[in-house]
Amino acid sequence: MKTSYLYIVLFLLIVSCQENTISNQLVGIYCNDINHCIYFDSTTCIVDKAIIRDYEIRSKREIEIKGEDKSITYEYELDENKLRLREHQEEPFSQYARIPTINKHTIENLSFSSHSDLADIELYISDSDEVQLRINNHSKFEAGNFKGELPKTLMNFINQLANTVEFDMSSELKNEIVSDVQEWGLKIKLGEEHFLYHNYVDINQNHHNLAFLLQLIPYFIELEKADKLLEHDEIKEFRESEFRRNIEKTIFKRVEEH
Repeated sequence: MKTSYLYIVLFLLIVSCQENTISNQLVGIYCNDINHCIYFDSTTCIVDKAIIRDYEIRSKREIEIKGEDKSITYEYELDENKLRLREHQEEPFSQYARIPTINKHTIENLSFSSHSDLADIELYISDSDEVQLRINNHSKFEAGNFKGELPKTLMNFINQLANTVEFDMSSELKNEIVSDVQEWGLKIKLGEEHFLYHNYVDINQNHHNLAFLLQLIPYFIELEKADKLLEHDEIKEFRESEFRRNIEKTIFKRVEEH
């Protein structure tokens, strides 16, 4: 009887070690080619665009994402830096690639301005994870000034995603204006302040991944009305001035060509 009990204990320990190993392998940021990134730390994850959930490794092929009303079990495949997820066997896997970090900075503060047909927002994140948010127009939320606090998991996600991005680059503009790409401007302080605009020559997919996540912040926080907000005007003026510079450069180039 004691021998059987010992086998059971050993089996449970082995399973637990395997799950911990898989969980540690899973930790990180994975993005697809349409700006959607998902995030796993050791106990929580962000798989959908604005939902922070606990998760559990159920087997080498299954992850349970725990929800308030119901949990969802995903089939997954983890192959070195490639992650594939699907909820139902009859559907194809969604493909993601792990994004490596290139820096080890902590965000001191961040300002972001974004404009599209779906949303026109400005936001400021302080070093205490407090968010100030101005919504000028949004497909879901009413216009106004708001404040809130970022959940720790989301702040970790933003900080780690920022560490996949090169910030020290020139302000040279692309020769064309890509109207179907989200127009955004970013000021971030990581020891030094850096300004980025979506149409700079060296902007890459990682920059767009970060901008896309920042656009989702209204979904993540509990919006509380605020009377007056600071820190927004400078980043909005920067984005708009770079947009005008881009138009002037494009028009001038086309005149030269003709």
